[in-house]
Amino acid sequence: MLLAAAGDTTWFATVVFVLDWLLRLGTAVRVVMRRQPVEVALSWLVIVLLIPFVGVGVYWAFGEVRIGKRKARRAMAVHEPYRQYHGQLRESPAAADRLEQLDPRFRPVARQAEQVAGVPALPGNALELMPSSVSALQRIAEAIRRAERTVDLLYYIFLHGGASEPVFDALREAAGRGVRCRVLVDALGSRAFLKSKSVHALRGAGVEVRAALPARVWRLLIQRVDVRNHRKLAVIDGCRCFTGSMNLVGPRRLRASVGVGPWIDAVVQVEGPALGPLYATFLEDWETETDEHDSDLDAVTERAMQHRPGDSWVQVVPTGPYSEGQSIRELLMSVIYAARKQLTLTTPYFVPDDAFLVALTSAASRGVDVTVIVPDRLDSALAYHAGNAHLGALLEAGVTVARYRGGVLHTKSITVDDAATLLGTVNLDMRSFYLNFELSLLVYDAGFTRQTRELQQTYLDRSAILDLEQWNQRPLRQRLLENTFRLAGPLL
Repeated sequence: MLLAAAGDTTWFATVVFVLDWLLRLGTAVRVVMRRQPVEVALSWLVIVLLIPFVGVGVYWAFGEVRIGKRKARRAMAVHEPYRQYHGQLRESPAAADRLEQLDPRFRPVARQAEQVAGVPALPGNALELMPSSVSALQRIAEAIRRAERTVDLLYYIFLHGGASEPVFDALREAAGRGVRCRVLVDALGSRAFLKSKSVHALRGAGVEVRAALPARVWRLLIQRVDVRNHRKLAVIDGCRCFTGSMNLVGPRRLRASVGVGPWIDAVVQVEGPALGPLYATFLEDWETETDEHDSDLDAVTERAMQHRPGDSWVQVVPTGPYSEGQSIRELLMSVIYAARKQLTLTTPYFVPDDAFLVALTSAASRGVDVTVIVPDRLDSALAYHAGNAHLGALLEAGVTVARYRGGVLHTKSITVDDAATLLGTVNLDMRSFYLNFELSLLVYDAGFTRQTRELQQTYLDRSAILDLEQWNQRPLRQRLLENTFRLAGPLL
């Protein structure tokens, strides 16, 4: 009997061993044939081939961008009319001679941004930069209180309490007087709100609340749950918009702020022709989740085109896993390569791939004054250590690296030569580049860029500048930890 039991055990172990390696090798072939970026493919191969069973499971759960065939077909069907709308914008008189009026350095950037997102640069916009989350939330609440027709909000994190309470009060009041109020929130980022009494209070007042990209664990094999809608956008009456890095939550309200300090964000108010594509971004996301088509986009766009309250050229860049052609990553690299004198970047999550790192170090090598400002403390230990692994290469190339000590620096911004600014929701990591639905503004305007640089300087004033010699003296265990997490960087 003992011999029989041993034989059964050996047979079972052999079956498990063979099955494990069949799964590993089959999945490895899948990774190779998908032709992902080399760093991403190599990282997945390491995980799949070195970790029995679990590595294969992790890849099929998180290794490919999937939201389900039915949802993908519906998303593409919804997108087609908006793609045609963007084509009409490119043919409009406002955009007809746009490239000739831009700085020659940024004409290729504007052309590439059209390839990435389909939206042209549009003149005549008025922009107001708001460096405080509290004041921005107050301005949004004030705009909602004055709304006459529509209030449309799209946020990754939407949470009631503290500094965001005036917005919730204004929403209930606006809905009560007949204003159509629509709120679209990410199902995962706003899960606390969707389970709270606040959502019932809003719906009871007549506010339409929907969840974007519902995350269902049981659908992991056909739907990737970490593909998220990371956009932040408020459109009031189709004539005023607020966007930037700020979620609709107070700077100290997030549980993640405990131990790392308040979240530091920047918001920009937009008026003018850029309202058309910004409103279209909300409508497409809303229609994708609700199947409700709104017919007032053309009217809003016509009013926005006729109303030109400022001189700023603005290009709206909505991106996501369905972006045609290049990703936002390639566009950001082109922005970096356009710099001649000065380049400043702020981001909470700095986990670049090798090509992006080369773009930054090459800029420094050709004499550009490059500054990268990141938080000194972060809510994600994995992203923090993976990002640290890249800072030595920046310092060796002559890049100024600053660690912000006033909280979690959440502002995502790039300024180039006092001439152009990129501001929005995109982090400098693979998740923002390839997975999330993001929203950025490319602003070709010297005045706005100077304002953004002044804001970046306030961050710099509260930062510690890293010294290469001291950085290289980090304990061996810390460097080992950082370089280990760096291997997972392409997957973050």
